[in-house]
Amino acid sequence: MMKKLLVGAFALACASGVAHAAPVAGHDSFHSSGGGMTTFVFDGLPSDIDGNSEGIIFSEGGLTVTATGSSGGSFRTVRQDHPAHGGLGVLGAPNGDNLGVGEVLTLTFSKVVNILGFTLNDGHTDPASGSFAFGAIAGDASGFDGVGAENPFNGSLCASVAGFCGVTSISLSSTGFTGYLESIKVSVVPLPAPLGLLLVGAAGLGLVARKRRHA
Repeated sequence: MMKKLLVGAFALACASGVAHAAPVAGHDSFHSSGGGMTTFVFDGLPSDIDGNSEGIIFSEGGLTVTATGSSGGSFRTVRQDHPAHGGLGVLGAPNGDNLGVGEVLTLTFSKVVNILGFTLNDGHTDPASGSFAFGAIAGDASGFDGVGAENPFNGSLCASVAGFCGVTSISLSSTGFTGYLESIKVSVVPLPAPLGLLLVGAAGLGLVARKRRHA
């Protein structure tokens, strides 16, 4: 009887749209910068990748980041664009697959992270230009270009702007910029020692309980 109920509940969830497809796997030229820093590089792939209703997901070293798009509060497909100076953009008129005015690209992390730096480019032609807002800052893309020194905060953005510390989600929106998010550099925030011990203790209690049930 219980099995039938579970099967029926699953079918109902699927019919009502509660069950979701997994995000499309993206391709990143990942590199670790040492000291716990991880950089996801979104350009340099062989062909375009379009996300689904759940976005595009990237995974490295136990950390995942999922990119989703919107415009005016409505869903938009995220595209990982492949030519030189490409990256993550949002599909929609009039800017094609670039992130354009009124469009929002949201990154959601599987763990709490500090954002240390990011780079933009201007739709296959550098240097980048145009105004944008990214989390706690607003600026001109020319200061965060993916060429040369990249940007003045690279590697220390969290230390310079508190709003980039301890986040699980952050959004990039355009107010004048047309281009792509080329890369983002993050570090995972360690669990506080008491919380880590609590989780270890809970896991130990669960193991003891399982052993008792099977004794």
